[in-house]
Amino acid sequence: MKKHKNSKYKKKIKIAHIVPSMNYGGVEVAISKSLPYLKKKFDYKIYTVKNKGILQSEQKNFIHLFKDIIRKKWFPDLIITSLWWSHLIGIILKLIGFKWATFYHSSKSNHIINYLITLLSINIADIILADSNATKKYLKKFTKKNIEIIPFVFLSKKEKLVSLNKRKFDFIFVGRVSKEKRIDLLLRLTKELYKKSPEKKFCFIFSGKNRVDYIKKNNVHIEIKYNLQNNKVLSYMKHSKFYIHLADREGMSMTTIESIQSGCIPIVRPVGEIKNYIKKDSSIIINKINQNSLIQIANKIHKISLNIKKLTKMQQIGMKRIKYLPEYSKTLEQTIKCKLNM
Repeated sequence: MKKHKNSKYKKKIKIAHIVPSMNYGGVEVAISKSLPYLKKKFDYKIYTVKNKGILQSEQKNFIHLFKDIIRKKWFPDLIITSLWWSHLIGIILKLIGFKWATFYHSSKSNHIINYLITLLSINIADIILADSNATKKYLKKFTKKNIEIIPFVFLSKKEKLVSLNKRKFDFIFVGRVSKEKRIDLLLRLTKELYKKSPEKKFCFIFSGKNRVDYIKKNNVHIEIKYNLQNNKVLSYMKHSKFYIHLADREGMSMTTIESIQSGCIPIVRPVGEIKNYIKKDSSIIINKINQNSLIQIANKIHKISLNIKKLTKMQQIGMKRIKYLPEYSKTLEQTIKCKLNM
């Protein structure tokens, strides 16, 4: 099949962005949040490989895309694929003549199939996109091609922050129930924090179909939520003091960025791009993971939590540091136009 050519781009460029599903995760939330802006600039459509997912972004199964192509109803000028399931569809569309941009969102492959598909897709795609410098550095192991960075940062609304001493929750976690997110470490740290301060309140917001089997003991206060819309997540963040993120691997980590924008103090491991925008003057960094280090971290957090003046200073430094990071939607728009010679 020949590539479709839109003469001098008089009409809106047609973009098909393919993902495994539109369930709650950093990649999917970023696509959903950017869609209103991108639809103004392009004829931008979302397609899923597996199920449609919970997030409503007018998405259709990728079979509809193939039907439109066969019936000559809609020919995308550019295919964008995010996450390895979708790269398989990108490979097929590339082989039949479509221009393909493959988008990577992590600084490490979590299994052999992911690794092999990354190796194959990165070497046949026309355009390579990465969500961060850390992801780009990882991808450079596989290719000498140019890699464009589309950071997972969205401008936050200017509004008055809730004072740290008036926030409902002391600690919040947001993320998928998956091995690499290290829910086991989250629960171990929670246990140590509870020992130091039994009155502390926790909020865990999980996404995906899996549930966390956690038995509440000793009256520890943990409010657990599943699959909340992004605006609800942000509301909980704005009423929490600390944000906990202990994943083994990451790309940009959009939720960490959002937590800082919401005024939280991050408790993080320096993985992926996180280590490039998180410093010890604005966060609590966990370098080593063992029982003794978790006890020491819990002691440090407890001490800092009692000093509102210090917390406020950390909050201000963190927010200032990420204020000038490039924004996702506009960077993606500019990159697409540049690559398509608009």
